[in-house]
Amino acid sequence: MTMQHIVADGPFGLVSRRCWEIQRRVLEGTLNPNEVADDLQLVMERRFSGQSFLRLISGSENLTIDSVDGSETLVEANDVFAYIDPDFQNWKADETGVTTVETSVRVYEMVKDATFAQMFGSLSEDAEKLCFTQAQIKGFVRKHCQWLRSDGYATFFLFRSHNHFFVARVRVASGGGLLVGVDRFEHSVVWHAGNLHRVVVPQLA
Repeated sequence: MTMQHIVADGPFGLVSRRCWEIQRRVLEGTLNPNEVADDLQLVMERRFSGQSFLRLISGSENLTIDSVDGSETLVEANDVFAYIDPDFQNWKADETGVTTVETSVRVYEMVKDATFAQMFGSLSEDAEKLCFTQAQIKGFVRKHCQWLRSDGYATFFLFRSHNHFFVARVRVASGGGLLVGVDRFEHSVVWHAGNLHRVVVPQLA
């Protein structure tokens, strides 16, 4: 079978025809190119991870974290959080970070029960690429508080401290106060998708 026949009649041909149709509709203006790009990203994430634990909810929103010098930590963020988990200090999850430039971010919502390793692993095999500095996490909470999960449920952020991975859990209390907890990334607890917990990560190239 020639390559021409494979493209025309095989599974690659089906994908190729769908792609051409998408491109045609984008050119004629009946499809939004930003929405198409987001949908294709979701298709790729499901394909490569083999599991779909998360659903992108920020879509084409231009969400960014401002440039920060990395000196702020969550354990000292009393100006933002009404409660700060003492385990930030107990587990040495309190290391300052490096200076970071303005960073684009994406917000996901859980659609399937998962551990931290499963939910973050579905976005990238390289956990390092999904990490924020603690100053960036604080910056996101300050700038985009409306994107945090409400009703007392959690929004998760991955970070590193002293060469270990941790997950910051930010919650909005019933009175509107912000609470921040910390878990070890390898913690095997399964988080329930029915609670619609959220995950915030840097936008990958």
